[in-house]
Amino acid sequence: MRKLLAGVLVGLIAAGIVLAADRLFTVMSGGVGPTPLETIELKTYDWRLARTAHPETARQDIALIEIDEYTLRNL
Repeated sequence: MRKLLAGVLVGLIAAGIVLAADRLFTVMSGGVGPTPLETIELKTYDWRLARTAHPETARQDIALIEIDEYTLRNL
């Protein structure tokens, strides 16, 4: 039980440090552009999707239809 409480405490402290750092980066950047933590998240998101996506298992009965303003005006 003691190890569990210690683990939870360490996890909460680590989460608090990350949240404080994110807030600090946001304030320092003035809300303009991604913060360093957001940049890391976006890069790792791309990496995670590239490693876990399986295009061969995608459903074939779904179609994506894109209609832009130019096309609508020419109808």
